[in-house]
Amino acid sequence: MRYIPALLITLAVIVLPAAAAHAQHAEAKDESPPVYQLDLIITSAFREGEALFSAVEQITAEDLRQQGVTTVAGALDLLPGLRTGVTRVGHGAYVSLRGFEQQNLLIVVDDVPLYAPFDGLLELDQLTVEQIRSIRVIKGSAPLHYGPNTLGGVIQIVTTDHSAAPSNHASVSLSENGTYGLQLSSGWHRGPWQLSLSGSRDRSDGFPLAVGFQETMVPALPNGQTNLHYEDGGRRDNSDQARDAAHLRGSFIPSDRFRVDLSLGLADNRWNVPCHPIYNPEKDKSRVRYWRFDEWKQALTGLTASGRLNDRTWIQTGLFYHTYDNVLDGYDDDTYSSQEKPYAFHSIYDDHSLGGRFRLDLIPGRVGRVTVSAGLTEDIHRDTPDRGEPTDEYRHRTWWWSLEDQASLSTGVSVNAGCAGSFLEKIRRAGGNDAGENLASFNPRLSLAAVISPSVRLYLTGAGLSRFPTMKQLYGTDGNPDLKTQRSVHLELGGKWAPAARLQMLGSTYFDRVQNLIGGNYTSPALLNIPRATLAGGEITLLTDPFSGLHARLSYSCLWAENRSRNRPGDDLQYRPRHQLNWTIRTDLPQEVRLYLSGSAVSRRYFYNDFYGGRRDHLASRAIVDIMLRRTFHLGLEPFLSVQNLFDTPDHHVYTSPAPGRQIRGGLSASW
Repeated sequence: MRYIPALLITLAVIVLPAAAAHAQHAEAKDESPPVYQLDLIITSAFREGEALFSAVEQITAEDLRQQGVTTVAGALDLLPGLRTGVTRVGHGAYVSLRGFEQQNLLIVVDDVPLYAPFDGLLELDQLTVEQIRSIRVIKGSAPLHYGPNTLGGVIQIVTTDHSAAPSNHASVSLSENGTYGLQLSSGWHRGPWQLSLSGSRDRSDGFPLAVGFQETMVPALPNGQTNLHYEDGGRRDNSDQARDAAHLRGSFIPSDRFRVDLSLGLADNRWNVPCHPIYNPEKDKSRVRYWRFDEWKQALTGLTASGRLNDRTWIQTGLFYHTYDNVLDGYDDDTYSSQEKPYAFHSIYDDHSLGGRFRLDLIPGRVGRVTVSAGLTEDIHRDTPDRGEPTDEYRHRTWWWSLEDQASLSTGVSVNAGCAGSFLEKIRRAGGNDAGENLASFNPRLSLAAVISPSVRLYLTGAGLSRFPTMKQLYGTDGNPDLKTQRSVHLELGGKWAPAARLQMLGSTYFDRVQNLIGGNYTSPALLNIPRATLAGGEITLLTDPFSGLHARLSYSCLWAENRSRNRPGDDLQYRPRHQLNWTIRTDLPQEVRLYLSGSAVSRRYFYNDFYGGRRDHLASRAIVDIMLRRTFHLGLEPFLSVQNLFDTPDHHVYTSPAPGRQIRGGLSASW
């Protein structure tokens, strides 16, 4: 692995001079990076500029609608190189990207960061998609104006903007175990005013397990003479949930030089955490955990003003305020009727995140762009651990700034250079205890892009990336207030090749050398502090439309995720598969029927089993296939039928956390 940085540098020395030489003969209209014209909002050219210097994946609202996706977790499952699933002791659905877990990724909605202040996470299966216009994933090093804490990349969610004709959409779906979903959305505009409204309701009595599911044998420690019982198959125990969500976005656009956007989002959910064995390393004991979120509420408010001062100057400012109110109950046993044992509890969580952001874009010459950004966020976490106990409060403040310059070096060759700084101010820790030292980070970024020919583009990026530890990592169970900033030296070489009119190939190879990586232990509350780690790999995606009515996307990624610390339990970073394959095939059949065939396959996922003294263990390789049929009728009516996990393949997200088996869902959608 130590030869990978040298390999990337060598390739750069060979490729980039050749790119410059070839680019001198290229026609500017076909082969030059785009000339940026400042518009009212971040234009498509700006987005294309991001894709010049990074690996970018995108999925649109139409893709989500056509494939019947209802949550952000389901949407990300459709993108190559990403994996969603349970990553914290059977608790919610989270995403990982190139071996980085979700707390090391930045999720933004309309450029506003979205996370729970305490642990930096958000259960993606609790976020609905009816108001989403698109989801873009920037892998590895992202443009600096997104802000801090982008160790593994950025997931950008863009909500609907009804600048075109008014539109309405409704959908209803039914499945087994009392599962149903309702989605409604409507868009309206008149003169300078635009309004988008959406709402959804989802109910489920639980998801089914595969017919071939077998309960994993987990010893009841400390004696280990018997095994813990946590699941008997059929419908997954304690997996029922109820979700209600609403979203409003209003815009005032009096001219092509100015706009104001206000967004409001509400979620009122109740969901249960499937029972799961856990391990207490201090007492060397194991037991089954019985948890329920009797209340999971989220309220999001954002206000953004954007303006074009002149043909070369664009400015955007924004404010946001997010609240998260949760009630989590831990019970004695699987009857969920008593809370008498020492590990039972009734906890109340009250989190707030508020802040502001500023961005200024300047075009000083014929080509190029300078971007100056800054922001401030204050995170507040309050929790009452149990009835009759005092409420604890934690408070952090994060300051950040960035400066980027994107310019053309010659015809067909452009550069993006910049730097960013951030500062974590630890204001308050519960009980008046010392909150620890404040942390600071400085991250440079340099990226080169070259157009070799009309069909070939390449980029090379080097950057310093970082992520501050979360409140939970600092002060939670087994937390450490002296944790340092997670840092990575990131190198990436990638590009795009279109050898034919209906064929396109995207590829990249990357290397991250990470210091102070913080990982979860999955079956216990303990954190794994990894002084040195490397994540390196490659990705290749094939896009083709061989003939009208058929579209296919095939992606393969490989990852070497290794713990390189001296006193490591082994070389593996847990639950990162070495190989992953994703595919999506869409074909148009007679009678206005459209067929989708998608799926993924992953290799073994290694981990260290706490229940057996930390021995190296693994989850088996698996392949999951999904299928969906839709038919379009007049008046915008579309019935659909989908089967997830078509072959009912047993699988586990993590050890003793079984994934859903086959699920059949049918429904009807309408647009007008």
